[in-house]
Amino acid sequence: MSMRNSNEDTGEGPHANAPILKLPEDALLAIFETWQALDDDLLHPTQPSLSEWYSLTHVCRSWRHVIHEHARHLGLRLSFTYGMPVKEMLGSLPPWPIALNYDWSLRSSLRAADEEGILHALQHPSRLQEISLHSNPDDSLLEQFIMGMTEPLPGLEFLRLHSGENRTTLPATFAGHSTPDLQTLLLDGFTFHSIPPFLVSATGLKHIDLRNMHGDTFAPTQDLVACLSSLTRLEKFTVEFESAPGRPTDAWQALFDPSTLAVLPNLIELTYKGPSAYLEALLAAITTPLLETLRITFFHQLTYTTPRLSHFVRSLGEAEYAWLIFAVNHASINFRINEQAGRMGHCFISLPCKSIDWQISSVAQVTGSLEQFTARLERLNIDFPGFNQPTGSKDVALAAWYGIFRGFASVRTLRMCVWSGRDHPLHTQVCWALIQEDLESGGESSQASLLPALSTLELSTYPGEEAKKVIGTMKLLIAARERAGKSVVLRAM
Repeated sequence: MSMRNSNEDTGEGPHANAPILKLPEDALLAIFETWQALDDDLLHPTQPSLSEWYSLTHVCRSWRHVIHEHARHLGLRLSFTYGMPVKEMLGSLPPWPIALNYDWSLRSSLRAADEEGILHALQHPSRLQEISLHSNPDDSLLEQFIMGMTEPLPGLEFLRLHSGENRTTLPATFAGHSTPDLQTLLLDGFTFHSIPPFLVSATGLKHIDLRNMHGDTFAPTQDLVACLSSLTRLEKFTVEFESAPGRPTDAWQALFDPSTLAVLPNLIELTYKGPSAYLEALLAAITTPLLETLRITFFHQLTYTTPRLSHFVRSLGEAEYAWLIFAVNHASINFRINEQAGRMGHCFISLPCKSIDWQISSVAQVTGSLEQFTARLERLNIDFPGFNQPTGSKDVALAAWYGIFRGFASVRTLRMCVWSGRDHPLHTQVCWALIQEDLESGGESSQASLLPALSTLELSTYPGEEAKKVIGTMKLLIAARERAGKSVVLRAM
């Protein structure tokens, strides 16, 4: 289907009585909506270009009125970015919604003309649909924007502000307390002691991403929960601290009001980075019946106490397997949740620290608190990508492995992967942790105390002396289990 331009009809020319010019507004709108998804080739749907829409506005007054009046509904907008003459273009183009994309990811620098154009576009608050701005250390544009934007933004759907190193404070007057159409909010590096009032009006929010928040200048948990309780359409929520709050751990728990419980019926993804205490207070105050993905990165701590996390993870459903990864700079605990009602769940817990001994100890603490969840798992994977030799006391490391394995009482399959010739000492350490008690008892034990249900050892490796050493240790484990009357099969892949 092709729509061609014609001279603008004034109602007095030879085409004044053309039937298409007499169509009611709703019929014209329906035709334009259909045209959005059709091209000359009906098998390859495309969307018309802005220039084609602009041509249609010159067909006649009624067409121009319908297109301009329903521009947002038709998906029409004027997009501006670095180097574009915003002021001149706004003066000559139709009054369609405005999108400003001056994001840091484009790796461009603002020039004086860009700043002038942005400030000019901000004089049309009712037309602003998307705003993406970042702050450079040597400019004040972002601060001018957030301090000067005190009028409501009734059509704003997407807002991304990156403060960078400037640590900008978001004022309570921003957006005149009103952003009713906002669907996506991304704030990076901001400080605010209370929840911005404009969020209360944004009941249609689907995605909130708060990153690099300073712990001592972030809203208390109960304020955040009170705000979330009104955002029933929220699907993705991220909150990441840049630094830990200065208040004591138990102070966060004291802020939790058990009478305030936020039900997030559509939340499918939750991402958190920060101290475990704030997360515990947050998880205690929210319910997420459709959650599919939980991503957690804890700050490095001496101790991890996460009883609420245990309850929250169990609500995801039955796990298919656990995967423990000990990498160069962090350890991670990953769970894959069995499919339920067509949904497959995932849980990722990251523990950043370099020392392998600290990593094993931290994993032991967190998995220990998740024992009610891990006790039913039948498959456990353990990997050491990038690590070399274990450090510290052998006895301390073995004790930490004991702590990990005690939480996996139902595991039948243990799988390990030798990534290189350097990481095999860690694999042998895992095996020794499992057979230590059997060897000390001289094989007289009739019941394995660690991984008692183990029946299969899987090793993914390459041919070589290091692999032979790991396999040799695994055979010692198999022999120890056989003496206890347990049959274990080794599968080297």
